[in-house]
Amino acid sequence: MKRIQLGPFNKVLEVDLSSETYSIYIVDDQERAMYLGGKGLGLKLIYDRLEPGTDPLGKDNILAIMPGVLMGTGAICSGRFAAVTKSPLTGIMVSSSCGGPFGMALKTAGWDGLLIKGKANRRPILNSTSKVLFFTMQKVYGGVILMRGKKKLDTKNLPL
Repeated sequence: MKRIQLGPFNKVLEVDLSSETYSIYIVDDQERAMYLGGKGLGLKLIYDRLEPGTDPLGKDNILAIMPGVLMGTGAICSGRFAAVTKSPLTGIMVSSSCGGPFGMALKTAGWDGLLIKGKANRRPILNSTSKVLFFTMQKVYGGVILMRGKKKLDTKNLPL
């Protein structure tokens, strides 16, 4: 298993599925001290980006996936990440504490968070290694793709 950096990378990946573009947001020291990570930082980043009246089910809403600051350290209960967005039911911010391997995978890839907005025109696969690549899984939709261990995604044979 790849050894990950302990503590924050101070980088959040912002992805727009509509335009298939991305940017990297650098978390500054003041934000890190005030919000640490996970739910707090996710709420702050969404608050700064959403316009009042944004449709929660529209393409301008943002889904933030934010691992906690202790993700990967082995600390008790640190293997969680927060999913944060604007609720379609109440119109206010909502979050969920989630488990599973995604938070660790995000952290291992070098990110302290992922902000997703937009509406994909095709079923996307997002691959973040040293750069962010967008692929489509149109021909394999409904199937299952399993990647285990050190096997890497073979981008040459993807049905684009």
